[in-house]
Amino acid sequence: MKKRLLMILLFAGCASSPVTTEKPVTTEKPVTTEKPVTTEKPVTTEKPVTTGRPAAAPKLGQKRVLWSTFYFTPLFHSKSANLYCLRDAKGSCISGKLTLDQWCLIGLQGAGRVDNKTFTYHSASSSHHVPCERSFLKHASFARKTGNIKFHVSSHVEGHGNRDNPLRAYHSIACDRRLFKFGHKIYIPAIKKTLVCEDTGGAIKGNHIDTFIGLVDLTEPENLAHKYRYAFKAVPADFKKIIKSTKSGTFTAYDVLED
Repeated sequence: MKKRLLMILLFAGCASSPVTTEKPVTTEKPVTTEKPVTTEKPVTTEKPVTTGRPAAAPKLGQKRVLWSTFYFTPLFHSKSANLYCLRDAKGSCISGKLTLDQWCLIGLQGAGRVDNKTFTYHSASSSHHVPCERSFLKHASFARKTGNIKFHVSSHVEGHGNRDNPLRAYHSIACDRRLFKFGHKIYIPAIKKTLVCEDTGGAIKGNHIDTFIGLVDLTEPENLAHKYRYAFKAVPADFKKIIKSTKSGTFTAYDVLED
């Protein structure tokens, strides 16, 4: 009996002592999977892809020294209280009513977008003269001629060039067609871009080009009052390097040779 009691006490003592499984389990140590996973490192596909070859440099020809102004397609909303509308070659009114300054700015730029419809230059005519000589153009020698312009509807939102081609902002330029044929490409190192002669203009002569900058919203009177400054603010920094609107603001350009 004493022996049995002694064995029971020994077993009870063993049960109350710390069990080895209660010691820190090895799985509670930092798991190796918690270390930075290799897939979190920069993925190789984020590096420059070798399959995308850089664009081939254009073949350059004759060197030219040019200077640039800029032009745009002004955007307006018509109001019935205004006096003037754009007319077609037959003299029919084809747009909503505009103020004198709105009308004459469209005439000067050669295009305008009114009430979601774009109108571009069609011809010069003496009928239905608009008095641009009393507009903001009053000191310009061509003010009266501007007031004779007739228009037609363009199928291109930003307007079209001299061959019914779509004008493209910061791509199309107006050139002297005596020196540059339609489609003539000019590479300008200062902006690292090629521009294309897709338009003409009466004041664009010799080494003067006119860079098209797209639609400019002048629906607010304040913006119209400061039209050129307002339009120029949106011009990208690289193009501001070449658009100086002065004969002394020249830059180097090269003809692009076709293959």
